[in-house]
Amino acid sequence: MCQRNENQGREHGEPGFGKKAVNLAKAAIKHAVDSVKKLEESKYQSRLEICGTCSSCDLNRMICLHMDCGCQVTRKARWSFLPLR
Repeated sequence: MCQRNENQGREHGEPGFGKKAVNLAKAAIKHAVDSVKKLEESKYQSRLEICGTCSSCDLNRMICLHMDCGCQVTRKARWSFLPLR
């Protein structure tokens, strides 16, 4: 999902709007194929804790700065198909 990073913003590797849109579209298709399943609260909270320790996670905005992602962690972490890195 997300890796922690003290550096924030696009100048430090955050994907641009177009890349985020493509990444979100791909993830949304996988989410739909997975019958739009969401995690129960305990697993969701566990994912948020894990994401908070990753080097690509902007903790102030809770956005993943990884080039293959760019998600709003608090929303996408509920999707059940996502693996934890």
